[in-house]
Amino acid sequence: MTKKEPMLHRSNYYKGEENNLIKTAGLCLCIFLSIDNAWAEECFTVPEVLPSTPAGWLDLQQSLEKDTTHCLRSSVFFALYGASQLNSGQLQGAIESLERALLLNENNGAALIDYSSALYHSGQIFSAIDLNDQLLARPELPAHLLPMLENRAQRWRESTTRSQQDISFQTGYDSNLNGATYVKNLTLNSPGGDIDLPISGSDRESSGRYVNFRANQQYIQQSAFQEKRFNLGTNIRLSEKSDTNYLQLSARYREKNILEKSHWYWEGSINYLHYDDESLSLITSASSKYQWHTQEGCQPYTQMSLDYLAPLQQDTLKSTTLFSGVGLNCQNSSRMFDAKLEHIFNYALDEERPGGNQRGWRINLQWQKPLYNGLFSSNLRHIRLKDSSGYSSLLENGAVRRQRRTDLSMEYSQELSPGNQFNVSLSTQQQSSNIDLFKQRSTRFGIGFRKLF
Repeated sequence: MTKKEPMLHRSNYYKGEENNLIKTAGLCLCIFLSIDNAWAEECFTVPEVLPSTPAGWLDLQQSLEKDTTHCLRSSVFFALYGASQLNSGQLQGAIESLERALLLNENNGAALIDYSSALYHSGQIFSAIDLNDQLLARPELPAHLLPMLENRAQRWRESTTRSQQDISFQTGYDSNLNGATYVKNLTLNSPGGDIDLPISGSDRESSGRYVNFRANQQYIQQSAFQEKRFNLGTNIRLSEKSDTNYLQLSARYREKNILEKSHWYWEGSINYLHYDDESLSLITSASSKYQWHTQEGCQPYTQMSLDYLAPLQQDTLKSTTLFSGVGLNCQNSSRMFDAKLEHIFNYALDEERPGGNQRGWRINLQWQKPLYNGLFSSNLRHIRLKDSSGYSSLLENGAVRRQRRTDLSMEYSQELSPGNQFNVSLSTQQQSSNIDLFKQRSTRFGIGFRKLF
């Protein structure tokens, strides 16, 4: 039995939300349709009544466990053992037991009923739908099972198209709200001699408290070999320095195509930034990613993206940026590690832009793992860029600008109740350059909540 690629997030715990009547009917179906020597061999005791609670199913699973070595060739036994695991929250164990039941007898109806349910709750929704359709097509299917399986099929198909919403609030402290330099003076070169120019006001870093409000609306459509996502986002930041307030609006479309041995990703987005009561910039982006698919271990990929920056106040800063690179993605349950190395080429669309074109590279490392009762994630990024011509004759005697920037962010999130999350984040950024104007640093700490609908 071939498994299709999981399309939904995996769940590590299943509490048996299916109607218990299906379980009872399924067991009867198994008894009358399976060709099995379990009863003659008396390798285990058949319960007269099936449990109705997760605790009851766990007791049944523990009582059956002692008979596993005596019932190695019993499809009926592993069907019931898998059902007890499924309904007591042991999802992976249930899948293995039910697969064994079907290997011993592929016509075991009870095992098929529970196996399709286990696949659905493990994220393999289309394999589950396919198996459920096979059950519905069986000519010997008892009539009283038909409406229950049809209702389940309809419910599962409806879950392939859904919407998700979330809102979040965060408050904290940022040492550089306006993303400006920390140097106090600039040295300007002039024919008459160097001039020291003090930097003050909004041209210098400004620290203070802030609050962030975010809202996202996501639409998801899935099929056996494709997934489409459309996202609308709003981000508002208010701080005690009102001239650093901003509004961000974004729209993004993402498509994932599943091939036999690989995945293709396509993405397009548009982002608008309104800063200090002025329209600041508009960025459009398109990207493509090809990832080789492996059943186990890490998956290599190659990615290319193109960004177009349209500053709404300074036309001379218009540019396009091409990112091309390779990466490696490793995932195991809720653990994840991703490493990506990219070449960067930024093309100035206006000949008057200071510094001309830019070239450089970027490395990005992401890490995620369970921690205590929550999830810890971090992101480390390092960028190096170099201009193609001197930035300004007034700075460093017209030297070609070089920049190095390192960003590190960490976040811990924990679910307080279904749909409600608490999070703490810390990020730091350090940028160095041979031109003092572009030396920056910042540290930000935040604490907040997120509500999912």
